[in-house]
Amino acid sequence: MTESRAKRILIVAGEASGDLHGASLAAELKQAAGDVDLVGIGGDRMAAQGVRLGFHVKDLAVVGIVEVLAILPRLYHAYRWLMRELRGNPPDVVVLIDYAEFNLFFAGRVRKRGIPVVFYISPQIWAWRRGRVRRIARNVDEMVVILPFERDFYKEHGVKVSFVGHPLVEQLGTLPEIMGKSDDKEAFVVGWMPGSRDSEVNRLLPVMSKAAAILESHARRKVLHVVPVAPGMSPEKISRVFSAEGVSVETHLGNASDIMRRCDLIILASGTATLEAALLGIPAIIVYKVSFFSAFLGWLLIRVPWIGLANIVAGKEVYPELVQYKATPKRIAETSIRLLEDPDKLYQIRNELKKIREKLGKPGASRRTAEVISRYAAAISA
Repeated sequence: MTESRAKRILIVAGEASGDLHGASLAAELKQAAGDVDLVGIGGDRMAAQGVRLGFHVKDLAVVGIVEVLAILPRLYHAYRWLMRELRGNPPDVVVLIDYAEFNLFFAGRVRKRGIPVVFYISPQIWAWRRGRVRRIARNVDEMVVILPFERDFYKEHGVKVSFVGHPLVEQLGTLPEIMGKSDDKEAFVVGWMPGSRDSEVNRLLPVMSKAAAILESHARRKVLHVVPVAPGMSPEKISRVFSAEGVSVETHLGNASDIMRRCDLIILASGTATLEAALLGIPAIIVYKVSFFSAFLGWLLIRVPWIGLANIVAGKEVYPELVQYKATPKRIAETSIRLLEDPDKLYQIRNELKKIREKLGKPGASRRTAEVISRYAAAISA
């Protein structure tokens, strides 16, 4: 009797948020799929869970339609490495985590080789370029989605889909109860989160530092500024940029949610962090800037009225959004002061955040996703 080989699973996550979700998934795959060989593209968290990396997310993450041109050579090398993996030691299953354009292109190449493709965390095709759903139907065996309305969208288009809930629900642990209207703190704690991609940080950090200076000079109380440092970011650079505006800032490496829990308000870049703040019950302001051309294309193509995931899930603007020309230091500071000095408004926002949490499902998203993937791996081995 021959000994069965380990199931080989190739995971592709091209951004910091994908690395976080990929790490949780890798841990669950070891439980659900038994003996597994995990390889792919990811970051430090996935590597810590035993995924052998061919490329690191810090070399591939970018935002904006135009900005991606700057990293095309790196994307090409990552693609070539993945194709060598497919040819040299084909995986039993390929798992694609978000990173839409690259992963959808790669999915077509995987499909030609007859390897099952599970796409975890859907591209936001419900927001723009809905025609991509046809590519997904052709090249993806199953979509595993984390937002409740995505399940209905894919079902309507004949794509096999599973809703597993949002992985942040389990990653953040016990969620807080809604805080009261207490207004007796000596200082406001304000968090600044300029994103995890270099292009985001370079655009938003100078704007945020100037806003922090205005906020500090106009707020009725002392303001303590904190920055959870995303993987790959430089704490020294952050401190230097804020110091240039005369603002003292605390930078913290490690678990961002621990720092976020301390905050009365967070000013953050659009992305997964907006849902993280919502799940933690923390009021926030969403700010975002891309190049003029990327913004113009987005204006033409995007079909949802908000950019923040928390607002999209809520179906209303719970978090104020300051995008492009609205994302000025003065406007960010004024909006921050207006919220911080209105306990009733903060309480109202926290009540709306509770409703968002309820829509995002129960803990166990990574386990349920691992079970879906394991079914495909088992079918190949049978």
